[in-house]
Formats: sequence, C-alpha cells, structure tokens
Amino acid sequence: MEGATVSPRMEHPLNPPATSQPVDGPASPPPATPPGGYVVKVDDNFHHGDSDERYTLGVYPTLDEAVAACARVVIRSLHEAYKPGMTADQLYEAYVDFGEDPWIAVPCGPDQRPIFSAWDFARQMAPEIIANPPR
Repeated sequence: MEGATVSPRMEHPLNPPATSQPVDGPASPPPATPPGGYVVKVDDNFHHGDSDERYTLGVYPTLDEAVAACARVVIRSLHEAYKPGMTADQLYEAYVDFGEDPWIAVPCGPDQRPIFSAWDFARQMAPEIIANPPR
C-alpha cells in the first residue's frame, strides 16, 4: 500500500472500513488473519514512497490491536506537529507533510479498501487535537 488513501466517507477510526460492494456480487469478506498476525508498517510522509524510510512497528494478533496501534502513531504525530495557534487544516497539512503514515500489511485488491487510512484518521483527529491541545 502506498500511503493512506482518502476514502469518500469517514469510518470510525478504530473500526475497519467495510469492504466495497462489487457490481457482480456480494461484498468481499474481511481478510483472514494473516499467519503470525497483522503486521503494521510505518512510512514517513516527508519521504513518501521511500521504502528505506519504512519501519515495522510490530505484529499484532488481532485486527483491532493493529488498527489501535496505527491510531496511536497518527495521534503521536499530530501531537508532535501541533503548534499553538494552528487551525485544524494547518495541523492536518503538517501531518501530511511530515508525520508518520502507519498501515496494515494485508492483501488489498480492487474490491477491498485499505483497512486503516492514516490520512483519513488524521483529518478526523485534527479538530479534536486543536480543541484539546497536547500539554
């Protein structure tokens, strides 16, 4: 997966999005738990596309734990990017330019969206962080 994608509708940040409905059949089932668990990888938005800047955060036994780990990375990046007086849009842009972009390494095909979109989650969390700034 190359970076996070912006989906047309917001999902709850700690729940995986539903799979899309293909034209010729029912929705795809959620991905089976990969052998060994869900691997969370983290890219650097500043070096987007540079796999040398990627690291593995960890392997999680459940999808919920992997999604929660991704959410923590995004929130940490937003807190690090926060400057007093910023707007939510400015915080989001700072995240997209310099934050960490976590993703879950599972198969993703044309009939299935990524399980976690860091950029969608950052856009959703930016106003909350502006309203309740880190200390």
